[in-house]
Amino acid sequence: DLFRGRAGCAGCHHLAGARPSFTDYAYHNTGVSWAALRPEERGRAGVPHSRRGGRDGLEFAPALEEGRAAVSTRAADLRAFKTPTLRDVALRPPYMHDGSLNTLEAVVRYYAHGGGGDPLQSARVRRLDLSDADVADLVAFLGALTGAERPGLPARPLAARALETALRFVDADGRPLAGLRVGLWPASDPVSRHADSAVREEVHHTDADGWIRFAPPARIHTRLALPGGLEPVGGALIPDTCRKARIVLPVRGRVSLALVLPAGRKPPAHLDARHTEAFVLPGHPVPRTRLERTHWLDAGGVRVARFEGWRRADVPPHAVVRIPGARRPPIPVVLDPRAAPAIDLTRGR
Repeated sequence: DLFRGRAGCAGCHHLAGARPSFTDYAYHNTGVSWAALRPEERGRAGVPHSRRGGRDGLEFAPALEEGRAAVSTRAADLRAFKTPTLRDVALRPPYMHDGSLNTLEAVVRYYAHGGGGDPLQSARVRRLDLSDADVADLVAFLGALTGAERPGLPARPLAARALETALRFVDADGRPLAGLRVGLWPASDPVSRHADSAVREEVHHTDADGWIRFAPPARIHTRLALPGGLEPVGGALIPDTCRKARIVLPVRGRVSLALVLPAGRKPPAHLDARHTEAFVLPGHPVPRTRLERTHWLDAGGVRVARFEGWRRADVPPHAVVRIPGARRPPIPVVLDPRAAPAIDLTRGR
């Protein structure tokens, strides 16, 4: 009754029907982003400004987050986020879209105090007169929404599941990649409510023609884990119904880099070259090439380490490398198999 009535939770976390979804599937500003802003940021975060091209011609002043408005360009959606379901909510801390609250009690008290005070905050979020007993009752109710098993799992595996999956790994030019280390991780849901849900890596190495063969684990997908952070064209998930597939990696051969260090200094195990000139969608990480150390030698009073990695075909060869422990800005390099760059830390270049 408290959830439906005085606390107002059911206004957004709907309880309609025999099996309620506990969400209205809508977007609301509950003040969470506003609460995260510093006072000087709040002075310029709440007012929309004119912009050409948006659906309603709006853009928004700088803030930590725009929420749904980043997609809809509507002023009403500024710092609004989608109502999540509350099923199994006790199993999914931390809470709120930014993970800023660690417990369900903290969430209930946040709403009881009236949210974060955003000028654009939803009118549904208002200060509540809740006692400590009321808060405890709401937390207990939320805990009662936890199921004994993952909802929606079938009683038995899909009949179309493959008994064996064969994958052939090729480079950007269609040439087979021999000796490639491929890690296989069970991913997504178990294939049935009775299946083994353990997550263990299985490691294979491709043969001379680029093939690996394996029995799919008891999960709906298998995730490929490849060296150097490589991602296959089309993604790294293999469905359990896949019997044979050609996996294209966006690489063309290998690249190397030499690092010259003062004598006696141990070189790092790997270097990350960040391709800062590559096109990257907002919110996505900058592509990188991981260069693994292969060996080092001492000569002429210095130590020279060699690093190798894949030459990526999906990004420009220009990159920057930050040397761990070195007090200098990232160093520009060109990763080209025809000329191995060298970074000399003994002469300041």
